[in-house]
Amino acid sequence: MERIKFETLAELQETYPVGSVIHEEKVERTVTRYFYNEKDFNYLKRYYTSVVPVDDVTCFCRRIEYRRKIVEGYIYDGNFWYPAHNTWDGWVEYTEYDLKSEEEKQKEWEEDENDE
Repeated sequence: MERIKFETLAELQETYPVGSVIHEEKVERTVTRYFYNEKDFNYLKRYYTSVVPVDDVTCFCRRIEYRRKIVEGYIYDGNFWYPAHNTWDGWVEYTEYDLKSEEEKQKEWEEDENDE
C-alpha cells in the first residue's frame, strides 16, 4: 500500500495543514422504510434527506452523507513525515488507499476476489 510521505515537516504542513480535508466523498443511500403512524413518518422526515410515501405504510427514504478524512496530526518514523488521524487504535497515517472512493475500493476488492 502506497504511503503519503514527506521528507520535511514544513513540506507536509504546507500540503496538509492540521484540520484540512484530505479526502471527501458524497454518499447517497436510498432505502425502503415502513411507518405505522404519523409520529413514525415525522421521525423518518427528520432523519432522512428526503422521504417519498409510496402507500399508507411504505416510503422511500434517501439520505446524503459526506464522508471526510481530516488531517489531525503527523507521524514521524525517523525518516519521513506522514499525515495522520487519531483512531480508537491510536494514531494512524493516511495511505493512498484512504484517498480512494468507496466505489474504487469495491472494484479493487472484486478484482482481488476474481483473481483467487
